[in-house]
Parts: sequence; structure tokens; C-alpha cells
Amino acid sequence: MKSSRLVRGAPIAVVATAGPVTPAKLEAGLEVLRGWGHDAAGGPSILRRRGFLAGPDARRAADLDAAIHRKDRPAIFFARGGWGTARLLDAVDLRALRARPRVLLGYSDLTSLFMALQKARRPYPYRYGPSVSELGDPAAFHEPSLREALYVPAATIAHALRPAGTLRPGRAAGTLIGGCLTLLTHLLGTAYDFSWDGCILFWEDLNEPPYRIDRMLQQLRLSGKLGRLAGMVVGTLRGCEAVAPTPGWPISKLILEATAGTRYPIVTGFPAGHIPRKRTLLMGVPAEIDTGRSRLVIRAEG
Repeated sequence: MKSSRLVRGAPIAVVATAGPVTPAKLEAGLEVLRGWGHDAAGGPSILRRRGFLAGPDARRAADLDAAIHRKDRPAIFFARGGWGTARLLDAVDLRALRARPRVLLGYSDLTSLFMALQKARRPYPYRYGPSVSELGDPAAFHEPSLREALYVPAATIAHALRPAGTLRPGRAAGTLIGGCLTLLTHLLGTAYDFSWDGCILFWEDLNEPPYRIDRMLQQLRLSGKLGRLAGMVVGTLRGCEAVAPTPGWPISKLILEATAGTRYPIVTGFPAGHIPRKRTLLMGVPAEIDTGRSRLVIRAEG
């Protein structure tokens, strides 16, 4: 499946599938997309609110389904993260979305949808990057990597890795998958789970102390998810330090313990996820890790 790059000027549907949206931030983000030449429009229920959700499940699902079935909007961007996308997975037409790939952009809670779209031997490309509500703040995201991931001007995209972040050296190739660790763990055992064998796993999270990170990594280990990966890239773990009086433990050691017995390369500190100036990753496509050259190369036209 091609990476389905975004054509400059193409219309974009914007949907809120998770937490409620701040109108001013949403409008600022829409204005950025319009400034880039796109007709960007939110769904009819995008500003609704129901507790910690952007409106009732049925309304959010209807907005996403409408975007999926609109042939005139080849891209679907997500208004914000939070929580709630997983509540919609059995209520929207994922088969139609798989059959006609769109350019998808979001992160955090959107991990549920992105991973649900992956199928054995037929991965689905997506962009793990800023929500539309963040686009109005230039400090929230790294614009060059976002534009590169969206418009894919070359056959490959190369990202530098921190040499100091190499936990285990080596080279590896596989489909790049993943997202927020919490959501990756929540999908285990569901109808949207699938084999990660031979993949390069990217994961990150926010405000999860070491014991919770360990709990999730051990669940992935016990489920067999970590045993047959091709490689691992860990994002920036903002707010994941121990908070007194709970004892801490270096997360690097927790990662190595959870992957004991494997030999694939592991790198940490990739600047993507819940951080300012977040990089955007094109995912669901072939990628390569080379710690000797300190780079992650994504095959954009995979």
C-alpha cells in the first residue's frame, strides 16, 4: 500500500474522535492548513462536548464515517487526542477506510485507530504527528518534518537518532508501527490486535511513572509482542520520571529487562510524541534502523 502522499491544495476533513476541542485552537489550526492552500473543514459535530469526550459516541462516529465516505476529501486530520477513539472502532466503516486509504494525521489517542487499520501483509500508512488544535502554535510541532511526512517529496525520509540513546546497537528493517504505549497495551486481546512480528515498534507516552511503564512493557512481553520485533524506537517520555514517595527505576533498564533474550536494535529519545517541537513520523510503511549511522530511514513510497 502506497504512502498516499497529500497533494498540495487537496481538501482535508477534520474530525474530533476523542477529547473536546477548544474552538479558538481549532480555528487557529484550520487557518494554518488554509494558509498551506487546503480547504480544511471540521465535521458537523466537531465542537460538541460530553464530559471528557467531544460529544456522544454516535455523533463522533458519524462524523468520522462521513469523512471516510467523502470521495472529495483525500485526507482526514484529527482535532485533538485525549481519550475516546477506541469507543468508535466497532461503529465506523474501517473496511471502507482500508479499501480507500486516506492521509491520516494525529497522535496519542489516535493510536487506537491507526493500529486497528493495520492488517497482516497489508499495513496502512499514517502520520504520527500534531493534532489540528496544535497547528496554531509553532512551538508545538516541528514544521519541516510535518511537511515532509505529508507531502513526501522524496522516496525516503531520514531522521537522525541520538547516539547517546542507543540501548542496543544494530541494523534492522521492517514496517514501522506503534504510537502511544498506553493505547498499544489497551488493544491487546481485542478484535483489533494483530501480529507485530518483524515490525519496528515506535512507542512513547506522557506522565506515566516508571512502575506504570514497566507494567505495560511487561504486559507486552507476556503477550509475546516484544519477542519477535525487528527493532524498537522509543520516543521522548515527558513526565515519566518517578514522583516521591514512589520509588523510581531507570526506564532504559526496564526496556532492556522487558526485551531480554532478543537481539534487535533499540534506540531511545526520538523527539516525537507528547512534547513541544514534536517530529512527525510517517508510519505503516517500511523503515530501517542503523545505529552505526545514527539514523532511522523511512521508505516513503513503500
